[in-house]
Amino acid sequence: MLWVQAFFLQLSNPQLILNFTSVFPQFIDPSKSFAWQVAIMSVTYGVLVAVIHSAYCVMAAHFRDRLASPSILRIINVIAGLFFLGIAVWVLSQIAFR
Repeated sequence: MLWVQAFFLQLSNPQLILNFTSVFPQFIDPSKSFAWQVAIMSVTYGVLVAVIHSAYCVMAAHFRDRLASPSILRIINVIAGLFFLGIAVWVLSQIAFR
């Protein structure tokens, strides 16, 4: 049942819709079967997503104890905050100096 919910959730995912409507057509060869090409690209996309998410799960399980400590969480929050502040400064500089 969870797989069915995940499948229908992915169908409404904007990233999936953008891939299928803007990226995939660039790789379609008009001289070959459209359905076969889209099927191959869709299966490839699905397998890649499954592999990437599985890797996330394995890494999260491996580092769960280390990432749960308050000191590590604080370090991660500081690094993420500095990263986003850096992006904000970069965007501001792009807007201000145009």
